[in-house]
Amino acid sequence: MTRSVLLCGIVAVLASFTSVSLADVPPGLEKKDKVPPGFSEGKKTGWRNQYPPGWDKLDVKGQAKWQQAVKLGRDRLKKHCKEIGVSESDAESAADDFEKAAREGLTPEESESLVRANIAEKKRGKVLSDEVAVETQKRLRKRTKVAGPDTNALDPNEAEAEDKDNDEGADDKADKPESGKGKGKGKGAGNGRGKPKD
Repeated sequence: MTRSVLLCGIVAVLASFTSVSLADVPPGLEKKDKVPPGFSEGKKTGWRNQYPPGWDKLDVKGQAKWQQAVKLGRDRLKKHCKEIGVSESDAESAADDFEKAAREGLTPEESESLVRANIAEKKRGKVLSDEVAVETQKRLRKRTKVAGPDTNALDPNEAEAEDKDNDEGADDKADKPESGKGKGKGKGAGNGRGKPKD
């Protein structure tokens, strides 16, 4: 009994010496109705809105058509995932990856095709998300490079048409060997020891 009284006394003395009570919230955890330091300063990056580049160029009917295509694409992907035995969380993640690719500028059809191809390769979760994000950026960079930065990202046919035009005018240099290389008998041809052939 004296042992328990002694123990309680020690605990009481230690508690009186500490300045932190058990009811206090550690600094930084009490953020309700507060803005983190520096949050209101500087330019924020990311999407300007929830729609892809070129959205403002579409009429109301075109915007509604895009939104419907995204909704149907999500539903088709989830159904496809369920049919092949993909978990519900991975199916939802795949649908999110599809929508993100579409919102970044790929057409809904192109986005769905990209996600389905990766699902067929047994990619799931973060691996699928990373692969779709990388491929989306590659396609968008190529489209911008080919057609220029003012291209309507919602219409990849414009970029593809310009890409074909650029391919038709390509140089024929690939068919011709560069001078000084190969087995020609021109200047510099020798036996490999610095002496000309006889």
